[in-house]
Amino acid sequence: MDLRAAGRRQAEVGQEATLDMLVRIVNNRDSEPHQYLEDGGSNGPGSRSRIYGRIIDSRDVQALERLHMNHKTLLADYKDALATQCWEVVAPLIHDDACFIFSEGTYFGKAAIEAAVRSTFNLIESEHYAIKDVVWTYVHDDSAACTYGFEWSGLINGHPASGTGRGTTVVVRGGDRWQIIHEHLGPSAN
Repeated sequence: MDLRAAGRRQAEVGQEATLDMLVRIVNNRDSEPHQYLEDGGSNGPGSRSRIYGRIIDSRDVQALERLHMNHKTLLADYKDALATQCWEVVAPLIHDDACFIFSEGTYFGKAAIEAAVRSTFNLIESEHYAIKDVVWTYVHDDSAACTYGFEWSGLINGHPASGTGRGTTVVVRGGDRWQIIHEHLGPSAN
């Protein structure tokens, strides 16, 4: 099942939208995830394998986030979430008080951002979005900022379309959860 279908399936059944994405992180970034997932752990309370076993059994998303989420994984997860073209997958990664600046407008708050993102999802079919040349310009315990280039392609009214640009994203951590609080996308530099 591709990420778009997984995201839509999760939205339909009302599951936490980031769970499959976070489990994928464990599977892709840990050298022994399948052992942890299969045996449920046997290394005592608090061990990584025991935590993984509890996560899979109880779907404890917050514990999984504590193990793996940081400013870098948030940006990667955001890119993957956008690929689903499903707001319910993107939404948990956006701070309630976020501000997004796109070429067509500035959007304050999650509801306004949702409307803008859904509009883009509706406009561009089969979108492919890539982030490249990420430079983390500021990293602190509870916040980080980066710049990057981006490329997109897809179909608009059935016709191929594409574009490039540059972006700045600021992320913050509240407790164990990282979220995007600011994004500014614009044209590439000349």
